[in-house]
Amino acid sequence: MSSANAECVCRHMIAEHEPDWLRRCTKITNVDGVDRLCHCLQAIPRVMRALSLWQPWASMLVRGDKTVETRWWSTRYRGPILVCAAKRFDDENAHRDPRPQATYPLGMALGYVELYNVRYMQPGDAPHACIDYEPARYSWLTRNAVTLRDPFRVKGQQGLWSVDVSDLIQLAAIDDR
Repeated sequence: MSSANAECVCRHMIAEHEPDWLRRCTKITNVDGVDRLCHCLQAIPRVMRALSLWQPWASMLVRGDKTVETRWWSTRYRGPILVCAAKRFDDENAHRDPRPQATYPLGMALGYVELYNVRYMQPGDAPHACIDYEPARYSWLTRNAVTLRDPFRVKGQQGLWSVDVSDLIQLAAIDDR
């Protein structure tokens, strides 16, 4: 879909400003008594690249509170990444996000982000990564964070890995920011 006048399956208008891989309609709908964007998400690929992160990092990334993920390795991949919470919680860094540890889902796909650039970490990346500056690390720059309305169980893996999402009718999202 490339037209601003395209319609989603819900027959709502598609947002023109969304990247090609993510076309969301802009209709306001009522979800559990709260007005939210519809987010019917029309162009999600059948197989998505995924990345496992310990909590609280995974939740912070899909909420958009964290826009830089750091790794010791680089990737040439650019595009949507399904963000999965590993089965471990990073107790050492729990202070970086004030929410109670019990509220974080583990072993679940939580949402997705668009990976648009990878570079060596720069000092200005540290606040967006919610960590201290480490020059030997790579900064994975993300945008267009989306939180899934219904997170689903996944068995995480190391590195970038593939998840078949074709059996999901849609990856419904919420706009909770």
